[in-house]
Amino acid sequence: MKLSIAALATVAMLAGVATPAHAEKLYSMWRLSPTTATGERTVAFNDVILEQQLQPLKAVRLSEAAVTQDGKTFAADTPLFRVFQDDGRQAYCTVKDRSPGNVAKSLFIPALDKRPCFVDRDGDRRFDAAFSVFDKYGSALAPSGDLKSAVNLQGGGAYAALDSAAFPSAFRFTFQLNGKREAAKARVDVSFDNGSGKPVLGVARNERTGSTLTVLNARFEFLEVTGEQARIVISPDSQALLMGESGGSFAVVDALPTFLATGEQEEDGTEG
Repeated sequence: MKLSIAALATVAMLAGVATPAHAEKLYSMWRLSPTTATGERTVAFNDVILEQQLQPLKAVRLSEAAVTQDGKTFAADTPLFRVFQDDGRQAYCTVKDRSPGNVAKSLFIPALDKRPCFVDRDGDRRFDAAFSVFDKYGSALAPSGDLKSAVNLQGGGAYAALDSAAFPSAFRFTFQLNGKREAAKARVDVSFDNGSGKPVLGVARNERTGSTLTVLNARFEFLEVTGEQARIVISPDSQALLMGESGGSFAVVDALPTFLATGEQEEDGTEG
């Protein structure tokens, strides 16, 4: 299912996501890249039939170390992914540390695991400020934080474009064939792994037209079901974008936000 940018707010509301009135939501955009075979395949029920890795639509890397106001140093080559607000302001965030020791520190209070997002206020390809963010429960694609709270860096901050395919993303959607052994009644269950190694099941619904299912950005056309196997044409839409928001909801969207430059989708992800 594809949604407009405006419709994502409805998705968040339906998911029961609450955001304080004083805080602007942060959003992020991602590409979905298949890591398993597509096209016509014969697959077994209860097996994984498609896996897709998420890569940020736009990523950069620090080209020199950056030092935040509280004295923390982030080394050159640290990868960062873009987030933005609906007013067009943008920042680039570090990736959550999901090592067991760090996760344990914030197991019950996610806000204890804060990390920086960097801001280039004057567009000179040097970050000059940073603000703190954290991942809410159930959130991963966009962290929670207040861009207005950004404070000046102590030092450093130059950055360069990073090929999105080189971004160390551990985010994955896994599609599994389940349901009744009939073309018109089978289903595809989707789980999402936010890098923790503990995927959450049931994150996307099936939309059926006859013997074809559409799930997130992928179409599954059932040609034949015989016993415990099905012959299916698996067709992910490589042009689709996934938009996440800081409350935890996400959706496949039909276009970039209007304030992002026309043609940016083709230009992003190339080293510059």
